[in-house]
Amino acid sequence: MRLLSNVEYAVEWPVKALIRHFESRLFELATTIMMLGIGLFVVLWPRSIEAGAFRYLLTVVSAETIVGVYVTIGVARIAALIANGHWKFYGPVIRAAGALVGAVVWAQMAAALVLLFEVNGTPPSVGIPVYSVLAFFELISMYRALARGYVGKNSGKTW
Repeated sequence: MRLLSNVEYAVEWPVKALIRHFESRLFELATTIMMLGIGLFVVLWPRSIEAGAFRYLLTVVSAETIVGVYVTIGVARIAALIANGHWKFYGPVIRAAGALVGAVVWAQMAAALVLLFEVNGTPPSVGIPVYSVLAFFELISMYRALARGYVGKNSGKTW
């Protein structure tokens, strides 16, 4: 019984700590981890994009650019999220810039899936609404980062 209690605590504690630290920024954390994951995936398998459904992204950017942008923005966003509240000016600005880049990234991925559908004549991907929603909510994250960093503190308004 004691072992089960220790196991439950070992699983429960990090989850509670994660939720407590990131509070209402869990969406930003999730999309940041997705962006880092995609960047690292392309580092490991550089041809994965040209061989997959997102091959039309390569008409706009190279695989190297995808890695550079995804990993750089991902690391900056993680740093800003972890330093939450300690970087009074730069934290919200980095979070907002990261969310804007995230919105562009997810919108490009949705557009690549739309292009795949139009060019190949295949049925549309179920990823189109997924990446479109990610792009939309990144814009909301951008707004929230700026509102909390500037407007929210001055007006007493919280999100």
